[in-house]
Amino acid sequence: MPINESISIELKKLLAITPRGHKLFVPDGVPTDIAIARLQQYIYRVRPQIQDEGSARPMTHHGLRHSFAARTYQEVIDSGMSSLSASLRVSQLLGHERPDVTKGYLASISKDGANGK
Repeated sequence: MPINESISIELKKLLAITPRGHKLFVPDGVPTDIAIARLQQYIYRVRPQIQDEGSARPMTHHGLRHSFAARTYQEVIDSGMSSLSASLRVSQLLGHERPDVTKGYLASISKDGANGK
């Protein structure tokens, strides 16, 4: 996901002090699945306060990535980019090494909804 410069600077500082083999966002001694579950619990707790009014799509950790992917794809399509180039751009922003993984993120977008390009 794209981040602004100040966040990038802070992440680089954190990476510099994170020992090799340790995880940046998962505390030592905490299994990754537990850290993810805690993040998901946080999202469940605060989503009524931050979710777009009238949205039928449940806000989850993965749902936020899907929403970002769909919104970004539509924005670059609307700017005149081809669907292939837009898909590759979204794939790059999501950090997918294989562009085919991005197809799942973009499955909710109809071809007609993307100006048919």
